[in-house]
Amino acid sequence: MIDRRVLQLNFAKKIAIAAGGLAALAWSILVGMSNTRPISAQSAERPRFMTAMIRSSVNCGDDNPTVATGGRPAPGGTKKKKKGDAAPGILSVRCAALGGEAGLIRQAYVVFATGEATVRIPSPALSGGPDWLDSETFDIEARADGEVSGAMMRGPMLQTLLEDKMKLKVRLETRESAAYALVASEGAPRLHAFQEGSCTPNDFSRSLALRATPGVNFCISFVGVSPSVGSVPTVEAKGVTLSDFAKVLSWAVDLPVIDATGIAGRFDFRLEFEPDKNTPKMGELRSLIGAAGSAVRPTIMTAIQQQYGLKLVGLPGAARVFGG
Repeated sequence: MIDRRVLQLNFAKKIAIAAGGLAALAWSILVGMSNTRPISAQSAERPRFMTAMIRSSVNCGDDNPTVATGGRPAPGGTKKKKKGDAAPGILSVRCAALGGEAGLIRQAYVVFATGEATVRIPSPALSGGPDWLDSETFDIEARADGEVSGAMMRGPMLQTLLEDKMKLKVRLETRESAAYALVASEGAPRLHAFQEGSCTPNDFSRSLALRATPGVNFCISFVGVSPSVGSVPTVEAKGVTLSDFAKVLSWAVDLPVIDATGIAGRFDFRLEFEPDKNTPKMGELRSLIGAAGSAVRPTIMTAIQQQYGLKLVGLPGAARVFGG
């Protein structure tokens, strides 16, 4: 049975053009409790916690999930202990689900998969798994042998723990997906040219590091809702090509977006919008911080056209893929 609550964060892997139309192939993370091949090959050398306990959460109420680590600082950095930090070499998790946008699977296999905090824009879809994947929450207390980085504990070591203790099986696959084409609407596009030298453009052909690089001022790329900037769903990207902007948009609309504008150059974009059926993930993120909606702002489809003279067009014959 397909669980239609599963968030779809699709990554455009390949475009296939044929006489019958255009279809997109997207990365998907397939989750199950069966004998599928995991992303990380089984090996005795895989990083593991020395001791670990996983149990069902109790008395979570409306509390947001928390993940605290007490790892060593990343190379070249320093780590200041903050309130809520765990002891060195400890991973402490409370009230966290496996599935969902902020779930343990996405943390372990996407954000911290390599042992460093990175973000892939857009992120792969999460498909399959039991029907309690998004609703059941867990507490974890795990201790590493020595002081390892927090990102290592939340990535490769958490992968091993989930596979060993919960018999989780995860694999990465490519499947046909619905998609949008980013095109110019009637009239000339109204684009804001990027000011060379104001920041260093990101390389969207690979995962983006979340940790700052000393001496490098990377251009901002943000999609989501943040308590620090308010409850307004926002897409912001500076110094991007239209192809890069399409990738950023696909994170907001839950489907691959393919640049079909034919426009060269780098530009700055900022959109503030009201979530609707085309951006369900943004509505879910806003509800996590307890913010109310507003009918004043346009939807993302309207905002793109009004501000920049661009529009998103659904590809012929495409249908959403929910996996299973």
